[in-house]
Amino acid sequence: MPTYKLVFEDDGLGQPKTMEFEGQTAAHALSLLESERDARNVKLWTGGELLANLIKDRNRVWQVSASEREVAEDA
Repeated sequence: MPTYKLVFEDDGLGQPKTMEFEGQTAAHALSLLESERDARNVKLWTGGELLANLIKDRNRVWQVSASEREVAEDA
């Protein structure tokens, strides 16, 4: 099963943190994000490759934007 990583930056809405999880698909990340605050921005990674940027809107819906093939420096 693939390993994914959610990376939260110090955005003034919550503490910076990283969460790793395994899942059949990257969509499993959304269920892990249910308790996050509105406007919280998070990056979804796998294998050193940025898959998407996620941000929760005021309606508590996560907006997903595709990445531009960013690669982690430590990958």
